[in-house]
Amino acid sequence: MDIIIVIIDVETNIDSIKLSDLIFFSVKSSDPKNTVLFGQINGYCWDNSCTTSDIRGKYVQFNNSQAYFEVNILKCNSSYIYQDKDNVNIKSCYNPVCIPACVNGICINDNVCDCTNTKFKGNLCNEHYPLKRMKILDLIILILSIFLIVFTIILIIGVLLYHKHTIIKAGNFL
Repeated sequence: MDIIIVIIDVETNIDSIKLSDLIFFSVKSSDPKNTVLFGQINGYCWDNSCTTSDIRGKYVQFNNSQAYFEVNILKCNSSYIYQDKDNVNIKSCYNPVCIPACVNGICINDNVCDCTNTKFKGNLCNEHYPLKRMKILDLIILILSIFLIVFTIILIIGVLLYHKHTIIKAGNFL
């Protein structure tokens, strides 16, 4: 891809600025079916830099003063995403941004986090998976608990029935 850069040297400062020192431009496409221009298309150049911010007020247009730039589009960097981001059927390269940032995952597209190689889930990869219960361990604890409760109730009933027995009376502190 070849990009032609034209540098216009306008050596001046704001105190001595003249209308003739400014270069006004308008960005247009020769192929509007395959091109979309975003943002401001009118701008001006002054003091070795160009801007496309709003120009308010009157300015003089130069007649028959056109410049053509050849723009070649490079292949997308492998770390960038190449897809239609703005829903205008024209693909563009961009670096995905997640706001708020992914906590434990990787930002794979705008506001989309990938949690596949983590122990987390959720939109920001910050939620723990629920713990898996071991059913056999739950069953063993349930059976043991029921056995201990029944055994304790039997012991209490035995103490109440045989409270006049000498061995049980011997345990009395009074």
